Amino acid sequence: MLEESRKTEDQLTKELEDVLRQLYEIFKGNEEERRKAVEAKARMALKIFKELKDEKQKETIELAKQGHSQVEIARQVGKNKATITKFLARRGILSVTQIKRMLRESMQQGEESISNEEWAAKTGVYPETIERIRQELENARRNEETKKQNPEDKKKRELSQTSLQILELARQGVPHGEIAEQYKRTAGYISSLARRNGIASVKVIRQELKQEDSKDLSSEGLATKLGVYPATIERIRKELEKTESKSKSDKEKEARERQKAQEFAMIIDLAKKGIKHTAIAKRCGKSTPTIDKIAKENGICTVREIVQMMRQPGLEDLSDEEWATKTGVYPETIAEIKERLEERQTTNETRPRTNNREIILSPEKEAKIIDLLKQGISNIQIHELVGLQSAWINNFAKKCGIANWRTIKQILMNEKGVTDEEVAERTGVYVETVARIRAEIEQAKKRREGAKTIYQQRAKAKKKDEELPTTPQKKLVKRIPPVITYQGQKVEGVSSQKGENLATKLGISSILVEKIQSELRKFPAVGAIAHENKVSKKVVEAILAEMRNQEYARTHTVVQYRTEMIKLRSAMKSANEGQVNATQRYRMDKLISEFSSFLTIEDYAFLAYGYAKERDYQRAIEIGEQHLGLETPSILGLQQKINEVIQKGLTEKGTTFKELEIG
Repeated sequence: MLEESRKTEDQLTKELEDVLRQLYEIFKGNEEERRKAVEAKARMALKIFKELKDEKQKETIELAKQGHSQVEIARQVGKNKATITKFLARRGILSVTQIKRMLRESMQQGEESISNEEWAAKTGVYPETIERIRQELENARRNEETKKQNPEDKKKRELSQTSLQILELARQGVPHGEIAEQYKRTAGYISSLARRNGIASVKVIRQELKQEDSKDLSSEGLATKLGVYPATIERIRKELEKTESKSKSDKEKEARERQKAQEFAMIIDLAKKGIKHTAIAKRCGKSTPTIDKIAKENGICTVREIVQMMRQPGLEDLSDEEWATKTGVYPETIAEIKERLEERQTTNETRPRTNNREIILSPEKEAKIIDLLKQGISNIQIHELVGLQSAWINNFAKKCGIANWRTIKQILMNEKGVTDEEVAERTGVYVETVARIRAEIEQAKKRREGAKTIYQQRAKAKKKDEELPTTPQKKLVKRIPPVITYQGQKVEGVSSQKGENLATKLGISSILVEKIQSELRKFPAVGAIAHENKVSKKVVEAILAEMRNQEYARTHTVVQYRTEMIKLRSAMKSANEGQVNATQRYRMDKLISEFSSFLTIEDYAFLAYGYAKERDYQRAIEIGEQHLGLETPSILGLQQKINEVIQKGLTEKGTTFKELEIG
């Protein structure tokens, strides 16, 4: 039947080609004949098209009733599957898949009494098609039952030589991924094959070994349970022990990295909240330059930078969120900064009222400033506390009749015998303030006297060293390098306690030890000194070795002092236009506390400059008075004295000098 429909279709196609060819020939005649002929041929072509379409539809229906799939039908008739599906659905013909589903459900429900003819009428196909589909379903059911009844036989049939090799590697504990790569299989296939044969993977074996219950089991017991060899269990157990030992160090490393990440997150959070970098550095145990670098790398501006940006024209209309995006801080921080700026603009504390810049203060603010002035606090410190300019504070103090601490100091230094009460009444400050300044003057005086004494001792030691003989004695044969000294300083001998211990050890008196030390400092002639003091050479050599040990420690200290001082001088020159950071402040304090005996007048000049840049003017002036000969206790006088001392030292060395400025 299909052959006849296909032959008819070919014939119709040929007839249609003949009609079209005749239409082309008609166009060569006159217009009237051409019109009539065209109409006749067009009717004939439409009839052929209709017959051709009917043949296609008949072929589609016939194939569907015979049980062909819709994909096969679409391929044979030259249509797509969606068109075939819609065409058959409109005519009540179900697909093979739908018929199989209905028959399967009927078999499960026990409705096998329905005849093929009834199913054919219900599904729109031939009874023969129903019979064939039923037979296919029955065969599939029998095959499934056979698989369930004989799983072991199926396994034996399926296990090929390759599968046996794969299972052997799995029992040896080889990872499934490596087995899959070796035999060109997927890891899923290897895992499925091993699981069906009761062989655990390496991951499962490790999980089993980590459990507390499995630690008491033997390797043989675990091997039987997991379907692998005992040697495999032993090997994986050793690997786990090595991994656990390594994991401890890894955990410590992760903990350190986690701590660093938490510190970094806290620094970012505090910076975004507008906290000062100095406060963040103190809280997190970091230096302020480190905090500045982190904030800069993450695009976070300081409050001062944000305020400067807000004062620029054209940025008044930006919202808090826009400002936060621009400056890298939280919107809440922007809102707080704006609120503080508005409060500062609306208060009467810093707003000028007249053309002469008169500032109207609240009574509480005025009382606070007067109290600070009476305590002898400097104008710069009051400026940092209340936010007013130093010049205004100076004028305000003059109006109130309160003298500054420099005036009080000059009165106490120039007028001997004046009492604290008299000075307090004249200068308008508290009696306690005068007493404190008087005590500071006395302390400075003692420090100057101490420095003078040290200078005289150094000069005397230097003069004594210059008087030492420059040529060795002719009688002495053995030469030993002399003890090294620094800047003409006298080498400190063995302390009294150490001298007594050394004397006891050597079996001589401490007075004799000191005498030998004195002679060794002049010239270390061991044989002559031993002969003169009637002791053995070993005694003199032991004393000399002890002196050299002490001198080595002192030389090491000198190297440390020189290193710190070179770093400080370099930092002071580079920071001529800035401020000293926390690192340099620590270095200055360390130099004064640990290396005071090595400091020269030029060193003290740089230290005074550093403290002045740090705004610790009182400490800077004290250094100037004690070590630089500063007579006028002022910042300007200190700056001139510092430049004078440094200029003098560098001129002697023949180098140029750029004057330092205290900002």
